[in-house]
Amino acid sequence: MKDSDNQSSSPAATSRRNFVKTTAVAGAVLSADTTVARAQASTAANSLINVALIGCGAQGEKQVESVIGRSPVAGLNFVAVCDIQKTSRDSKAKLIAKYQAKNKGGNVTVRDEYGKIAQYEDHMEMLETEGDNIDAVLIASPDFMHHVQTRASLEAGKAVYCEKMMSNTLEGCRDMVRAQRETDGILQIGHQRRSNPRYSALRDGLVFGEEAFGRITHAYGQWNRSTTSGKVSVPKKKKLWLSEELLNKYGFGDSNLTHEQLMYRFKNWRFFRKFGGGVVSDLGAHQIDIFNWMFGTTPTSVMAAGGVDYFPDSELYDNVMSIYEYDTPKGISRGYYQVLTTTSALGFFERFMGDKGTVSISEIPTTNQAYPEASADWDGLVAKGLLKRNDPEVKFNPWDIPKTWGSKPKPWLASTKAGQADSRATKALGAWELSTELDEMPHTPHLRNFFDVVRSGKKEDLNCNVQTAFETAVTILKIYESAESGQKAMFSPEDFVA
Repeated sequence: MKDSDNQSSSPAATSRRNFVKTTAVAGAVLSADTTVARAQASTAANSLINVALIGCGAQGEKQVESVIGRSPVAGLNFVAVCDIQKTSRDSKAKLIAKYQAKNKGGNVTVRDEYGKIAQYEDHMEMLETEGDNIDAVLIASPDFMHHVQTRASLEAGKAVYCEKMMSNTLEGCRDMVRAQRETDGILQIGHQRRSNPRYSALRDGLVFGEEAFGRITHAYGQWNRSTTSGKVSVPKKKKLWLSEELLNKYGFGDSNLTHEQLMYRFKNWRFFRKFGGGVVSDLGAHQIDIFNWMFGTTPTSVMAAGGVDYFPDSELYDNVMSIYEYDTPKGISRGYYQVLTTTSALGFFERFMGDKGTVSISEIPTTNQAYPEASADWDGLVAKGLLKRNDPEVKFNPWDIPKTWGSKPKPWLASTKAGQADSRATKALGAWELSTELDEMPHTPHLRNFFDVVRSGKKEDLNCNVQTAFETAVTILKIYESAESGQKAMFSPEDFVA
């Protein structure tokens, strides 16, 4: 329900669906049979896009900060937030009001002032009450609600940006594909690496454009976190608990569980099959998606193993390893992926290894190295702005290596500085660097791409449309079939058709 202390502007007329506000287009009148695509395209390039947020947890906050916080996207106005937990709604509404008051500049909003953010418990009530007040919806709720809220928003004529994974089930993923087809609406899924200019330059410029790494035979990705990560405690103060009635209403209920157990499931929904996909979809979704993108195709098989090693009350693996096979135009390639709840050492990154070179990349720009084989000629790539050369300094004699006088002598190899190679040791491949940098939050380019499409109406410009995301979801969820059976799981072309 809508919070009574946050007044909304008047509801839209119920006699017809008004899809996207067109006040910036003089004389524009939308008839009852106007299509969603036409309505979304009518949002003029210089008009304000009114945005609503569904899901006010950590990911919702990241979306907000990515577009109106440290890396603001021009022309956005958040008008409403929705979450079943009032404390989360309150905190996000205050955060949004703070950002918008700071960044409003000369924008004109349909509300009296930026500080009034309407709050709702139920997404359907928000869509019905706000009506024409909303142009675009950002969805950052638990995975099992993604397809429900996406369909409702698309059918209400809103452009939708939904966090990955699309859903925790293939049935939910397929429903999202169908909802987009039926409404012809704008739907972007949050695999944000596909809009990151560093990743795009690697894929388009070096992997496919220049074929700098030759035939890529192996991909390797990992995301490591400690055993203290990923688990959320139930608040000690019962006044912060959601009521059993509310938990039942929104799908978290179970008559066999105590109130505390219900709250535990609510706070740790990623552990449970009914609500999420575990670490494979929560973390692995980003990186396995990049395997498909860099290989330019979907896999033919996966062999996986995993277990519940640290969270015994979890229904889904907390440690997983998998090997994919891809049939590429240049031959068979394999992708190895691990996601661990064991140690945070080495963090997260992706690596692609070819017969002319290897590259490591991550959203954290310190992982940014490319290593040419002796047969590779990369000098021309520097001139094209794709690479920066960073050769190690070679020391041919031990006496050429600088000494620190007054300290205890060390073996001559041990005194070699980082970045130096000795001629009597096997020289490692020289580390070059990717030239393209990102000077804003990792999610910002992907959200900007979405809002650009909301303005233009050109759905073909989306960097991760629903069909692409569906293929990634199939790729990821197949891991469980293999791990639980102990057998290699095969993909067929039909698997990737929604």
